[in-house]
Amino acid sequence: MTDVIDAIHGAAIDAACASDKAWFDENPGRKYNIRDPRPMEFEPVELGVAPDGYSHRVIVVHISGEARIRLIIQLPLDVPNEGAYDKALERLVFATYPEWLTKIRKLRRASKA
Repeated sequence: MTDVIDAIHGAAIDAACASDKAWFDENPGRKYNIRDPRPMEFEPVELGVAPDGYSHRVIVVHISGEARIRLIIQLPLDVPNEGAYDKALERLVFATYPEWLTKIRKLRRASKA
């Protein structure tokens, strides 16, 4: 049974990564995207339970080429994914994962070297 769940989880990650790649291909100037998580993309233990009035979202960070990072956050239900710009998403990353912002910047610099 665990093998089946692992296969479904792996397929969900592959589908999410393909969808993220397509989004960044269609939006070449962007460094961040926000979207809802795909079913089975994350293990339930990774997500936890969102507080009342909140939902899980994924911020996808484009590093370079094919390199992207997916970070889970919780946002109020009434905050839309559409219309979010890079600066606002970068502030969300910094507020939620301050240690990742430094790593992201280092990875981007290293990819240009």
